[in-house]
Amino acid sequence: MHTSAARHARCSFCGRGQDQMLQVVTLSGVDICNECVQLCQDMIGDERGNDRGIPGGNVSPGVRLGPLAAENFFCETCDISYPDTTLADAIAAIERLPGRLDDALESVPEGALRVRPSPEVWSPIEYLCHIRDVMISATVRLYRTRTEEVPSVEPMFNDLRAARFGYAHRKVGAVMAEIVYDATGFLAEVARMPSDGWNRRLRRLPGETRTGIWLVRQTMHEGEHHLLDITRVAEADA
Repeated sequence: MHTSAARHARCSFCGRGQDQMLQVVTLSGVDICNECVQLCQDMIGDERGNDRGIPGGNVSPGVRLGPLAAENFFCETCDISYPDTTLADAIAAIERLPGRLDDALESVPEGALRVRPSPEVWSPIEYLCHIRDVMISATVRLYRTRTEEVPSVEPMFNDLRAARFGYAHRKVGAVMAEIVYDATGFLAEVARMPSDGWNRRLRRLPGETRTGIWLVRQTMHEGEHHLLDITRVAEADA
């Protein structure tokens, strides 16, 4: 194993190129940048236990990146078909989302806002924070898709965010206000994509590419799916 200045390397995990890495570790022909090394170390440390007493400070053991939904994805839970969802449909759903989230949260008892039904299922406030993150991340990803040739985008590491940033302890009103602005910002970026640009592609992991129109559908689906998760909590406590 050796490290280098990464003059010609590309990280095999996040896809960063030579101009984006401070240092790279090469082992058996695989390159990994300093940031991915640090992330792996953090995850391993969390699996061994967190003794710092920080609420929500643990990341679930065995954190792994799941595959992205396919371009022709159909969700059996919320009955959304990506191929059957037009750009106009997705935009309209995202425009309505903040108001629908606000309505759903009014029906969630205060005592249930921060409680996970099970260790693997987020609480309503954690889902709300995730929807906000999706809007922000999707805006950056769409911008890069529009302005770069098949950019390598950062994984979101959803569970890591929820744990590190204490999502279970956030204030609902503050997060909802952010979602309004972030959804508006995402739709402003959607409006900047030229009509012939929706088949431009982005990459997350090596060999894992998706189109710009997929990204809009995926963003819409994330909001709809997790709105349903929040609604179910309200119905269960009714």
